[in-house]
Order: sequence, then structure tokens, then C-alpha cells
Amino acid sequence: MHALHRLVALLLVLTSVLHAEKLEMFTRSFKVRPAFLSQSDLDSIKLGPDPFGPQPVQNKTLRQILEDAGITFPEGASVSRGPVGEIVCRNTEENLERLKKLVESENAANHEPLPAKKLPLITRTFKVPRDFLVWDPPAKTAPIRAPRRPFCPRVSSRHLTLSRRATTPRPAPGITQTRSSLAVTFFEGASASFNPLTGTLTVANSQPNLDLIAAYVEAPLNRPPPTSPSLSPSSKARALIRQANAAASKKANAFKELASLLDDAKKPGSKVRVVGDAFLETKPGTRAIIEMGLAHNHATLFALDAKSRASVTDEMHQVGLRFEIEPTVSSAFNSIIETSFALSFNAAPPTQRQVSVDDPVTAHTADLPVTDFSETQIVTGISFFNGHTRLIGVTKPVTTPQQDADTLCAAFLTATLRRVEALPISQPKVASPSSVPPGMIFAALSRPEGCFDHKLVASYNPTVPTDLDVPSRITLKAWLLTRGVTFPSGSSIEHRAGVLRCVNTPDNIALIETITDHELSIRPHTLAFTLHTVEAPASFLRDLTRQTLASADDSAMLAAVEAAAARGEATFINSTFLETKSDSRATQHAVQEHCYLGAFNITAQGHTQLSFKSRLVGSLLEIEPILEADKRTVSLAFSHELHPTAPVIHRSHFRDPSTQQSLDIPLTDFNTHKTTTHLSLTKGGTKLIALNPPSGLDRPGLLWATFLKCSVVPHLPTDQSQTAGQNTYHPPDPKAWSSRAYKVPSDYLSTASDPAKIKTTQQILEASGILFPEGATAIFNPSLGRLFVRNTNENLDLVEAYTDFHCRFPLPPIAFTTHVLQGPGPLLRRLTAQAADKSDHRTELDELLAAVKTGTVQHLNTARIETRSGTRSTSTQSRQHTYIADVNMNGPGKPPFPQEMREVGLRVELEPYVGTDGSTVELTLAPQFHTAPPFEHREHIIDEKGHRLEFPLTDFSTTKLTTGITMPDGSARLLSLYKPTGKPEFEKDDILQAIFITCDILHPEDPPVTK
Repeated sequence: MHALHRLVALLLVLTSVLHAEKLEMFTRSFKVRPAFLSQSDLDSIKLGPDPFGPQPVQNKTLRQILEDAGITFPEGASVSRGPVGEIVCRNTEENLERLKKLVESENAANHEPLPAKKLPLITRTFKVPRDFLVWDPPAKTAPIRAPRRPFCPRVSSRHLTLSRRATTPRPAPGITQTRSSLAVTFFEGASASFNPLTGTLTVANSQPNLDLIAAYVEAPLNRPPPTSPSLSPSSKARALIRQANAAASKKANAFKELASLLDDAKKPGSKVRVVGDAFLETKPGTRAIIEMGLAHNHATLFALDAKSRASVTDEMHQVGLRFEIEPTVSSAFNSIIETSFALSFNAAPPTQRQVSVDDPVTAHTADLPVTDFSETQIVTGISFFNGHTRLIGVTKPVTTPQQDADTLCAAFLTATLRRVEALPISQPKVASPSSVPPGMIFAALSRPEGCFDHKLVASYNPTVPTDLDVPSRITLKAWLLTRGVTFPSGSSIEHRAGVLRCVNTPDNIALIETITDHELSIRPHTLAFTLHTVEAPASFLRDLTRQTLASADDSAMLAAVEAAAARGEATFINSTFLETKSDSRATQHAVQEHCYLGAFNITAQGHTQLSFKSRLVGSLLEIEPILEADKRTVSLAFSHELHPTAPVIHRSHFRDPSTQQSLDIPLTDFNTHKTTTHLSLTKGGTKLIALNPPSGLDRPGLLWATFLKCSVVPHLPTDQSQTAGQNTYHPPDPKAWSSRAYKVPSDYLSTASDPAKIKTTQQILEASGILFPEGATAIFNPSLGRLFVRNTNENLDLVEAYTDFHCRFPLPPIAFTTHVLQGPGPLLRRLTAQAADKSDHRTELDELLAAVKTGTVQHLNTARIETRSGTRSTSTQSRQHTYIADVNMNGPGKPPFPQEMREVGLRVELEPYVGTDGSTVELTLAPQFHTAPPFEHREHIIDEKGHRLEFPLTDFSTTKLTTGITMPDGSARLLSLYKPTGKPEFEKDDILQAIFITCDILHPEDPPVTK
């Protein structure tokens, strides 16, 4: 330690001396070959195997290149690029002479002479990505060569070879560096400019150099993969960690050192062990946090009053790993990630020890426990190149004397950019026709059942009024004709089983796809999220994580994990499903409300008083999504907390100085995993949310991976919600004649101001100012509740306005039925995946209800409630459970055991609103269900008199959902999927529970029509 202090002091002294001595500087410029810098860059590259896939290599600056060549740069020295073919250097005379010799040797060695003839300049414009200055095309085994032009001077192939580090993006300060790394020669008068707003690169140069640039910019684009910082702290004997530290200190990318340590950790008997893994993905500019470990409850305040009576309060302290990060992407270089982060982890568990304090009142000694925490913290800010790994810290853990002191901890952080890209639209697998006419193609588009029904209701245009009771329908082909689609001879279209099969020209099929996509986009949408936590071997999950980082989506990783679970190589720990609307916060809790002792004190009267606390233990999910305008991208605020084990009890001991008796109280610890972040997801996409070891479980070599899948669901009206008379076609000519039907109450004639004087329907309408020229008629059929009118279009519009104002129908009631079912995890996960992208889950509900009859599924509870639009309603099916809330021994004016009551059962609270279309319901609801009976467990303390005081604590196992969704009339929805708590079989078996709800608008029945 003293040697280290001396070393630091020596460095500070040397720095002061260098600062005090002012050296004489000179400025000189040097003519260099255009390929001078790029050739030096190529020589500086060291290629090697990469255990994480292709890695970007940091491009050396001009100063670094010259320093490698032995030229020093004291304070005040600098070097920069001057005009084309020049570098300008300010340095001491000695260093300038060294630079002169270096430039002369480089220009003379292995270089072709300058062309004697000046080639004509040609200006050409290239369309390039807007981030062109920070992009390189992918690596190729052979150099990219310009096309041969027989009448142009031949260009050296050495100038056409691209740098191999172009496998991934690297920053570039300007167009000059980009063209230099490409080795394009810019003669006098040649120029290059780039407009990032339009993505236009304009170059004036000779034809051979333009060919070279064309080959460069037309190379396939290789975008960088995801921003997901992943953390792997490792611990080993000092020699290995110091070796890794020494190697990583000489370069910006430490992925080789991390890979070496991870490989060593896999070897039997290795001294290297991975003490923590963490994976975290977030959006730039947002703060994300991951916590895993033990929430340790310890006594923080042992107080004595004026008479030396004791009181004890507790506090939670997180022990384990906590990582908080706020990354941003550099505005100048899209491949540089700026991060501010704080890492803390505990290399040893907390230790409790007893301390003694003399009480001045009683002159006795009070014994109380104190807790020591061994913690390592790193708070800093670092810049990353995309995909790089950094050794962010090496520490000596503060451990207990009993533990190995010859240990170092190394913390590595990898940062990667992930592009948010829409997933390719999967086409349904259907057989194509045996023959397709020339000039046409066959296409199959996924379009849900009923998505066109509301567009296929024809206008009412009958000649006989009694034929107007049922709307006629037009074909899908006829509707598309009105939208500009043509159907040449041999074309066809059919919508069946959720697949739209088309045979037509490519232009018409593109138009059909655009029209049908638009019809789906204007429908109301809800967002469905499915969360899975799976346990699998650590090496298996780490390898999958590295493989999928290059992709913007983790669906392939989830599929591999599900396949491993099917083979028995992985285990599902938890599954959750919930739906909500855009810009609406939703929560899903499947927890045990665990009650524990929160505080202990002795009152002024010398009585014991206990107060209890409650904490939710299980799965807690909170989301707030926003659906972007493209209806495919979702911005999500996300928080998920999962408890791997049941609460752990430990005890603390005190000695009361007034009685000299020992007190003994229980304290409760909680093992937790919690992730808080902001994500961007795409429709149908999957993200890896967390990767961590299970806290509190002795399962070496295993990790828990948590995945989140997002579905964007458009809601379509069901067949029973189609209302007659909608989508009526109005001819454009107001003077033209038409016939229309209007739905009115059966007592319509009584709406006249004086029914005794007005006998007919036509007279009622005429009294309201509606004209009936010769040939116009108005007929009312009370048995049908229909008013049939033939008149001009402008008069029919007045009739429609009159009936809308005078013939208002009361809002129909709405019936909701809630079902709670329990079944095997594989079955419910399959049905959840099947329902996630659908608007109506009636098929899945019917399958589960059928399984109830066979005994495979249990129907735990059901509740039906009928209400009207805009009314908050509650349905409760429960029993009142009484439990002890506190313990107050003989407190004045208080019962010794205050009691409270809690409803145990099923409670559904909802508030519906019928949409303006009359066929959808906007629903806010909060169902709550107790998954097991209340569990009573007994605890005890030893009070200041040495008495053992036992008391009951009651835990409640519940699931509660708070959300808002859109439901079409007549549909069923899967509201929630969760892992229940409170029974032993829930912990050892793969059992899930699901809550469904059905919605039915109770329209008044129309009487049957008699022709």
C-alpha cells in the first residue's frame, strides 16, 4: 500500500516538472502521399479470432500513428491535416526532424510515382445513407475493384482494397477521413461534399477514382446490431485478474480478456468463478435499473426512552448486484455509445455482530446488534464503440477474515446498438393455384376473419318498402372495384379462414394489400404482452445471448429456449399475460401478501407493542405502452419484479438495560429480481428482458432468462354487432330520388305534438317542415319499428336528422361474464400464444371449458354482471376473513389484539363505455382473485421480561389486474395469465391460471319479419 502511494506521488511530481518547463515549439507542414494515412491505418490493424462475433476496431488517430513511430508530443504539441496531401505539425525541432525522416521514407518506399498527366475532372452524385460518415460496408474476402473501362488509365489495385475493419461501423470526423481510408486519390481541384439531410455525396474527381467510390458506396449495407449493456463480473486469483487488467489497459476493447476468463471458469477445478450476470436493454436517453439479490432486513434503530425502555425499528438494505445506466448515442458518431452508470455488488453476505453500550440512567449495559455490509461500488461514465467490451473496474473485495483474501473482482461491460426494425410480415402457408394467367401472380395475405364485414353492407335501394328489413351484402370484389382495384380476365380473390387469396397483376395486388392494411390500421387496437421466465444452463443462455445480439429481435432465442424446455433441458419458472390500450398504465400482480414484524417498542406504561408490515412476494409486472403512428412500433415503459424464493427469517438479539433481560425479535429477508427500463418493440417481436442467476437458490451453473413478446391486435366487429342501416350510400345529386329505411320506436306516432289532429306519418314529417313532392311517400311499420321513406336525397337527409333528434333509443345494457380457470402450464401457454394476435378469444375459452368436463382444467370461479355504458359496477363473491392486525398488550383505550376484515374470493370492478360505432366497448377493469385460502403462520418474540410472546401473522395469496382494453360486442378476451401462489403444488408443478371475460351488448330484439 505504501509503495502504491509513493508511485502516485512520483507521477504527480513528474507531471509538475513537465508542466513547469516550457519547451520551444515550431510549426511545419509536410507533403505526404494521399495513401499515407490509410496505409498506416492498415498496418496498425491486428486481426484475431473474436469469441463474440465480428467486433469493431477503433481507428487510430494521426497522433497515435506518429506516437507509435517514436515521435513524442509534449504539452502544446499538435498535428492535423492541412490541405490535400499535407499534414501540419507543431512540435519541438527534434521531433519535427524525426517526422521529416518518417515522411520521406514513407513517400519513397513502395509507392508509385505521381501520374505525369492530369486526368480530367468529372462530377458525379451518389445516393448514400445519411450516416455515411460513420458507416463502412461489410468485409469481403476479396478487394472491391472498380469496373474495367478500356479507355481510362489503369489504377493500382492497392488503392482499391478496402480496410478489413469495415465489418462494422466506425466513427469518422469527416468526408476526408472516409475517402482517405478508402485510398481514393484527390488531385488538385478534386473535391467531395456530403449533405446528411438528403443523403447525397457529390464528388469531383477522375473517372477511375469515381469508379472506386461507386464500388465502395454500392457495397451491401451492414448495419450494426442493439443497445444492450450486458455485465459479467468475474473473480479469480490475483495473477489472472492482473494479467487481464494489464492486457485490457492497452486497448479499448477487452472482449478477448473476458472470453478468456469465461473459458477458464468452465474448466473443472478452475479458480475463476462468475459471481454475477446481468443483461439490460434500454432506449438511448432513458435510465434503466436492474437489481438482484437479497433485500436484507436489519435493525437500524435501538432507542431508549427516559426510563430506558427499548424500541426497535428495521430497514431494508439491498445485498447483491445493482446496475443503473443511462446511455446516449453520440450525435456526431452513431456508433459511439456514451454511458453514465453505477455498479454495486456484494462479494460477501452481511455479517451481524453485537455491540455493548452503557446506559447512563440505569448504569447497566445494553447489547444491540449491528450489521456490516461488504460492498463494491463503481460510478463513472465511459464511451463505447458499438459492440465493444470494457473492463470497467478491478477491485479487491472487502470480505470477512474467514474468507479467502487472495481474491480480485473484475467487472466487464459490453455495449451494443440494436436497431428497431419492423419484422418481416409472415405470409400464410397456403397452396398456390395450379395455373396462373400470364402477367399475374398469386399472393396470400393474412387478414383476420370479419375484417371486411362492415364494408360489405350494401345501400338500401328497394322499390317495395317491406323488402328493406334486412341489409343486402355486396362481394369483396365489388367493394374493391369501388376503391380502384381492377380485375382483368383470369383474376380472382377469396377471403377464407383468415387468409386473403389473390390472383392478379403485381400492381393490383400491391393496391389490395395497401387498402386492406389501411382498413386494419383504422380499427381500435389493444396491445398484448406475454412474459416468460425460463431456467436453463448458464453456458447455453450466454451463447444464445451473444448470437442474437446482432439481431434486433430475440424470437429465435426464445424459440431455442422453448425447444430446450420441451426436451427437458430447461424449465419454465413463470408466465404472465396481460392486455392494455395505448398510453394506458396496466399492472399484473400474482403474489403472496406476506405479513412480517415491522417494529417493536415498549410503551410509557411498560407494555409491549408490535406493528406489522406487508410486502408483495411473487411476480409484479407494470407496463405503460405507446403505439406509434405506424401501428407496428411500441414504446414501452416496463417494470418487472420476481421473487425466486419464499421470505427468509433470521433473528436479532438485544439486552434491555432496565431489566437486564434479553430481547429476541424476528426479521424477514426477501430475495428479489427487479428490472426497470424503457424499450422499443415491434409488432410480433420478442425481447430478452433480463438474464441473471436465481437469487437465494443454490443452483450453480443455471441462469434465469426473462422474455417479453408484444402483439398489436386490431379489433373487428363481430357478426352480431353489424347494425342494419349502416354504411348507407348517398348519391351525390341532392335532387335525385332514393328510398331509405329508418329505425324508430314502435310508438313513433305519439311523438307528434297533437296526435289527434295528425293521422299519418307523412303528416308528422310535413309538420316538421319536410317537403313531400308528388310521388314521395312515408310508411311506418310499427311491428318492424321501421320508417320507410321515398323522396329526394335532400329531403331524406332532413328525415334522417329528424329521426336522430326525436327518436333516440336508450343505451342498451351490457353483460360481462368472468371465468377463472386453472390448468397445466403447457396447455395454457399454447392457448395464450394462439390468442395473443387475435381480437376474439372465444375459441380458446371454449377449448378450456370443454377441458373442464374431462377434468384436465378446473373452473375455479365465475361471475356475471350487467350494467350500462358509463357506469362503474362491482361484483363480489367472497367471504369475510378476520385476522390480527397488531399486538398491543393492555394499551389504554385499545384492545390488546386489534382485528381487521378482508374479503377473500373473486371481485370484479369495471366501467364500460359503448363506442360511437355501437359495436365496441371501451372497458376499464380491475379483477382480483384469491388463488389460495389465507395462510396463518405463527411468530414469536422474547420481550424485555423474558416472556415468550407468540402471535399469528396472516398471508393472502392474490392475483390482481388493472388495465383498460377494447372489446368488440360478442367477443371473449383472455385478460390475464399468471403463476398462482399459496399452495405447495403451485411451487413444484407447472400450473397456471387464466382469467377470461366475455362482453355482450344486449340489443333489443326486433320482431320477426313477415313478407
